[in-house]
Amino acid sequence: MKKISFFLLSCMLIVSCQDETNNFVQLASGYELYQKNCANCHGDDGAGLAKLIPPLKNSDYLITYKDSLQSIIRKGIQKPIVVNGIAYSYPMPASPKITDSEAESIIQFILIKFNQQSK
Repeated sequence: MKKISFFLLSCMLIVSCQDETNNFVQLASGYELYQKNCANCHGDDGAGLAKLIPPLKNSDYLITYKDSLQSIIRKGIQKPIVVNGIAYSYPMPASPKITDSEAESIIQFILIKFNQQSK
């Protein structure tokens, strides 16, 4: 009985460690992709640029439209948006070369780094 319990506990620990490793790899990838594709406009700290480019840090828009973020990253957004009560009308360009999985990595990074949440 003790051998079976130890075996099950060991399996659970291995799976848990694999999940943590996968999460870390995804966040590291998200960071690199963010730096390459997003930080120029949104800033290293996610603060955006005055009233021209919206912040990602503590953004109510990201939380409200969490399910649309992948589409926004890949297709851009041309219409005005309101983030934290401030209107932004500068268009966000599309990034069609970013894959779905890369977009997911960026989203996870943004939500955890700038909003202390996960998808």
